[in-house]
Amino acid sequence: HAWGEDLVELQDALELCIKQHKHKLRREDPVIWLCWLALYQAKAVYPAARGPTIAAQIEKDPFGSVIKKTNPSIEAMVAVHTTREDMYRRLWCPKELFDAIRARKEIWMAPSTEYTQSLVEYFQFWRKFTLDDEEAIRLWADGDSRSNCMSLRVDTERAKCS
Repeated sequence: HAWGEDLVELQDALELCIKQHKHKLRREDPVIWLCWLALYQAKAVYPAARGPTIAAQIEKDPFGSVIKKTNPSIEAMVAVHTTREDMYRRLWCPKELFDAIRARKEIWMAPSTEYTQSLVEYFQFWRKFTLDDEEAIRLWADGDSRSNCMSLRVDTERAKCS
């Protein structure tokens, strides 16, 4: 998950994820480790604050020590998706996903209800321009990530002025 996300959406996403994967859990009340709660970050905002720097903490590889292959208590890594923050824009989140995959941990996707609704709305927008769902998904996926805009290819045979 990313630091800038909405806490209400985070809670919603985690509750939905736990409900979905309940049959896989070894505990009725699972333990959840959130990286942004595990790192002391006051120095990033207030340089005079007491305590370790983020760099000094990261040097100790806190995520790696939690997710490592030899830790049997880790059931999965949860990739939380909310409307407030795109976890893939922060380099640290994809790095943690890579580390979890390398440690052969299962990855559970946890979209909040609001995030899922926004995806459905976005898909429905692109679906209006296409003949089928697959074409809409292709249009959606062909977005220009550098400018964060979606590209629309107009088929002149189907484009009609009304």
